[in-house]
Amino acid sequence: MGASPHQLLHTPDTIAAFQKDLAGTPPMSAAEHERLQLIIKRISRNVELFSEETENELLATLLA
Repeated sequence: MGASPHQLLHTPDTIAAFQKDLAGTPPMSAAEHERLQLIIKRISRNVELFSEETENELLATLLA
């Protein structure tokens, strides 16, 4: 099985890029932070579901 969505999003390069992009921006409010967390969870879940479906399709093709 490949890398998890969390592993794909949290590499040193992507973290550094996010930090550079966010430099100088005002801090988020608690509501903005909560909304962002929900969006990230939804995206992660969708990526994970897509990865599982793709993996299942590949396995079915290989076993056919």
